[in-house]
Amino acid sequence: MRQNNILFLFVLLFGNSVGQTKIFFDKYWNETKTTDEAIFYKILHKDVNDSNIVLEKAFYLTDTLKWIKKYSDFLKGNIDGTSKSFYSTGQLKEIANYTNGYLNGELKTYWQNGHAKRDDSYEMGKLVDGKTYDSTGKQITYFNYEKAPEYPGGIKELINFLKSNVKYPDIAKADKISGKVLIQFMVDEEGTIRNVKILKSISPELDEEALRVVRGMPTWTPGQIDGTTVHSYFNLPISFKL
Repeated sequence: MRQNNILFLFVLLFGNSVGQTKIFFDKYWNETKTTDEAIFYKILHKDVNDSNIVLEKAFYLTDTLKWIKKYSDFLKGNIDGTSKSFYSTGQLKEIANYTNGYLNGELKTYWQNGHAKRDDSYEMGKLVDGKTYDSTGKQITYFNYEKAPEYPGGIKELINFLKSNVKYPDIAKADKISGKVLIQFMVDEEGTIRNVKILKSISPELDEEALRVVRGMPTWTPGQIDGTTVHSYFNLPISFKL
C-alpha cells in the first residue's frame, strides 16, 4: 500500500473520529504528564464504528512524524497494512507490511543517509528472503530483523532461576490455589527490568510473589531491532503447582 492509499484509508475510516489528545511518553515508554520528561507523543485515531481499529501516529517533540501504523486489534497489538517510521530529520527509516499482526510482504529499512539497509520478504511472519547492506550500500552478511531479549545463559538458566527463587506463599498453599501467573515486563536498552505488570492474575498472594521474583532478576541481554539495541517487552508465565 502506498502512502496516498494510507492517507485515503485514514480519511475513509478515521476522518470523523474523536480523540486528538496528545499522549506523551518518556524514554521508557511510560505515559507522562510532564512534558519535560517526554521524548515523543502519540495521537490515536479510533474508527467511529469499531474503537479497537486504531490509526496510531507518533511524533518527535519537534512535531516531526516518528511512525504511522494501523491496528486491526489495538488491544492485541495486531498491526495491519503498511506501517512507516522516520528518523527525527524526517528521513524514511522503515516501511513494512503486516497482516493481522504478522510481517507479510516487503520489509525495507534505510540508513539515515538514505541508502538501503535491509530488503526482506515475509510470508505471515516467516522470512522468505532477505538482504542487508552497510551504510555505503554494500551487501553484508545477513542479520535478523528482530532479536529477542535474553536472560543471561538463555532459557535453561531462566528456568533454573525461577525454580530457585519462586516460593509458594503459605496462604495460597493452604487454600490450594495453583495456576500460572502471566507477567509482562520491559527489558530496556541496558538490559534492566522495568514496567513489570500482571497480564493474567491467579490470586493476590501468587501475583505478588511472581512480581517479586521478576523484579529481582539480573540484567538481561537487551533485544534488537534491525541491529539496534531497543527497549522490548517480554511475557513470562510463572507456574505455581501444589
